[in-house]
Amino acid sequence: AMQKRAEKYQFLFPFQEDGTLGPVSFDGDSFAVRPAGPLASLVRTLSSYAMTSAAAKTQMCIAVPDYYSDTELAVVNDALKLCDQSETVGLLRHSSAVATAFAHSQGSSLLPDGTDE
Repeated sequence: AMQKRAEKYQFLFPFQEDGTLGPVSFDGDSFAVRPAGPLASLVRTLSSYAMTSAAAKTQMCIAVPDYYSDTELAVVNDALKLCDQSETVGLLRHSSAVATAFAHSQGSSLLPDGTDE
């Protein structure tokens, strides 16, 4: 499945045999990069939108597709470590995130007894 997705998005993110992205051209040089690097940059930018300068570090959640393999989840975890977000960001499978959002929207009626919102 991972190979099929890689072929589908080859024109956007060209994958090499060793799992790197590229070649990326920068300052006259072309080189391949690990997928965690660009993803870490994206997570850092998105988290800056979620947190104001006055706010302390907040717990955040990233919903990942249910079909992600262990290798793909490892890349996401590596990206979180690269941008110093591994302690404040949790990963949820998309179906779990949808169920959690629905339960939250329904209030405490769907939460187990004794659970605070």
